[in-house]
Amino acid sequence: MCRRSHRSHREPPQRCPQSRTIERSGKISSWQAPLLSLVLACTLSTSAPTSLLANPRIVDLNTTPEPVRDLVRYEVEGVELLGEFLFAATDETHGAELWISDGTVAGTSLFADLNPGPASSSPRDFLQVGEQVFFVATSHEHGREIWSTLLASTSPTMVLDLAPGSASSEPRDLRWDGAAIYFSAETPESGRELWRWDGMSVTTPDLVDGAGGSDPEELVADPSGGVFFVAETPETGRELFRSDGTPGGTLLVGDLLDGPGSSDPTELVWI
Repeated sequence: MCRRSHRSHREPPQRCPQSRTIERSGKISSWQAPLLSLVLACTLSTSAPTSLLANPRIVDLNTTPEPVRDLVRYEVEGVELLGEFLFAATDETHGAELWISDGTVAGTSLFADLNPGPASSSPRDFLQVGEQVFFVATSHEHGREIWSTLLASTSPTMVLDLAPGSASSEPRDLRWDGAAIYFSAETPESGRELWRWDGMSVTTPDLVDGAGGSDPEELVADPSGGVFFVAETPETGRELFRSDGTPGGTLLVGDLLDGPGSSDPTELVWI
């Protein structure tokens, strides 16, 4: 069991199970991102830029009539980059795909149809790193994996395929600590675990041996390096952990409910 009572604790950490490392070619461009001073807890949810809020309906992308419902406010998932908004939207021809807007009707268009035709790639979990945007999307060839694009390019590329071929690793909760991207993903060998990718190699501390998985959630990046998250092991139950992506650097922050019982921490916020 990996234990850690406080970040300043000086005893040698107990090592977690051995990690697996997969080498990847091709560096991520534009790693010179500003250091994050605040990371939102739970999920990354980015609202439209202020310029778009003045005109909440810029263009009707999906013209199919729908039943009248009570007025509901929806948050568009996307990211503002260089004065434009990159986001996911659905229309009858393309399904749920990647769109871009400058806040005008004329400046709103399909950015990329990653799953051609009416099938959807359903982009989500947008993460901006400098002038590069990472996100999770589905394609027929690669399944659901991590993609990346530069605003100057209209050809997003898949940058990490943990489950080769059409299988999906279903990455979630992409977070950036200033040097690498952390996320949760699932493979047949490890189940759902925490992963770290620095553009060259991808590692996992693999908290639970085998295909069971520790099911990490609530990822919150530490600007000084690493990530806090909630995960479950047979020894600790569901508790708070911290990791730098390596087995020795993955520690139990505190077992609030001793033993296999779970304290189920939620709503993590970096302050």
